[in-house]
Amino acid sequence: MGRGQGHGFVQLNTDSETEEHAARLKEFVGHTLSESPTLFIGYSGENDAFLPQVEEQFSDQHRLFWVDMGDKAPEHLQQKLLTSSLAHYMSCENGADLFLIQLAQELDCFPPTIFADPYQHLLNELDEIANYPMPKEELSEDKKENRSVRSNTSTQDILLGTKNKLKDVQQQDKEGETDFLQEYLQSDYEKIIRKLEGRKSLDYEKSVWLARSYFGLALKESNKLKQIEIYEKLIDKFKTVTGIDIQVQVASAFVNKAIILGELEQPYNEINVYDELIAQFSDSDELILKEHVAVALLNKTVALYDFGQLDKAIDVCDELIIRFSDSNELILQKQVAKALLNKAVALGGLKQLDKAIDVCDELITLFSDSNELILQEQVAKALFNKAVALEKLGQLNKAVEICDELITLFSDNNKLVLQEQVAKALVKKGGILAELEQSDKSIEFYDKVIAKFSESKEVGLQNSVAIALNDMGYLRLLAAKKQWQNPNIMKDYLHEGLEYFSKALTKSSRDNHATILGNVAYTEFLQGNMADSESHLRKALQQGGQSIYDEAVKDIDKYPIELDNDFKILLEKFWNEIKE
Repeated sequence: MGRGQGHGFVQLNTDSETEEHAARLKEFVGHTLSESPTLFIGYSGENDAFLPQVEEQFSDQHRLFWVDMGDKAPEHLQQKLLTSSLAHYMSCENGADLFLIQLAQELDCFPPTIFADPYQHLLNELDEIANYPMPKEELSEDKKENRSVRSNTSTQDILLGTKNKLKDVQQQDKEGETDFLQEYLQSDYEKIIRKLEGRKSLDYEKSVWLARSYFGLALKESNKLKQIEIYEKLIDKFKTVTGIDIQVQVASAFVNKAIILGELEQPYNEINVYDELIAQFSDSDELILKEHVAVALLNKTVALYDFGQLDKAIDVCDELIIRFSDSNELILQKQVAKALLNKAVALGGLKQLDKAIDVCDELITLFSDSNELILQEQVAKALFNKAVALEKLGQLNKAVEICDELITLFSDNNKLVLQEQVAKALVKKGGILAELEQSDKSIEFYDKVIAKFSESKEVGLQNSVAIALNDMGYLRLLAAKKQWQNPNIMKDYLHEGLEYFSKALTKSSRDNHATILGNVAYTEFLQGNMADSESHLRKALQQGGQSIYDEAVKDIDKYPIELDNDFKILLEKFWNEIKE
């Protein structure tokens, strides 16, 4: 079990020192991997000589678990180690310590006695202390005759006295029921609630235990409606209590209740709960409660957007930005950045593209110098959204410049959330260059995406690769139509196009699958493969609906040929059948 997090001085080793140390561990690593399941946690596996040892020694005899903070495994692990069916990546977004605690709870070996019952822990330690001789008492001659004979050693009096005191305090603590740590650490929230819920009055400490237990029980509950009931109990019982420990539980219950209502497709009720939270805590000076207010405002913008109320969503974004834009706290800055991004998206939805670009610029100006990953991510997304808006406005050369800016800023950063934006920018630039009739340059950027990311298992990167492959195939398809009077050249282009589409299907997400299937169907139709074309066209329309139909109509009109009329008849036939 490897765990790299520690507290103390940081020791920086040279490459040669690391390699020497890794060589010494080779036999140990091999033995461990071949004899038992292995857990790696708190170790990035980057830039040292130890990971190659693990890759070399891992032989699929036992399971290997790699645990890290990221949502997804980094590229250097995916390329080799995690290709095995016995190697698994797990995310510990809340940190290694909490992950290990949760693991210990699942294994029924948590909490350790020192936390659950510190008195018993000390009593157990005292059991290991051996009896030891006390100094022999020297008696004067005149006293010896008056004293009874006794042992000249004594340790039991001291140990028994200490043990009895510990047992007395231990019993008092259990009878007093002032500390519910053991039950809480064991996730036995129901037991705490049973003990405390029916009491007429609770002091603040017991109220904190009860509030935390309600919250913990709600998190354990799998039924969403029952979760809501528990959160409501917590809120109703403690919303007027002023202590910060309880206020945090109440605010968190509001947020979680609202999120569940959103998942249950009750946006009106979801928004009302956010409003309750904001009204209750908007005047608080506590940073953690400010964060809850900011999260509620941000989530409210998303709910309003999904509800189709884009103008109101923009108003709420502005409320969040005005309230927290002057804060230097990262937990609030990231909410401001996300609110700016949401505002730009909402403005784009309202076709106010110039205003959307202005908001993207505001976000970029505020946070472009930050080294914080969460803020860099928002900057990258703002640049991409700006490029999209410029493309829609017909300002294609400016859109290309913004794609280049994004690529230059983040292409060397190996963080997944930034690599995803780089990949999207490369694809977007390729598409815009194709619009500018610069097919050769367009292909160059599609090739970059495919070369750089095709081996990745990350869904976001795979999706960009799929789009690049699809666009490459589409360029071949258009080239075939242009060369329709040259049968040999035309057939080669159709064959190449179909190969690209087929590769794209293996990497596409659900969102793009129907589009690629439609391209496959059209290409097969032009090749004369009617049976496969009809099958794929029907599936594409069933999956993609109106948008796929509209795309197909547009594609038919590009560089029209005689067969397009026949394909359009087939398209209308299938579409009418599916609509009925």
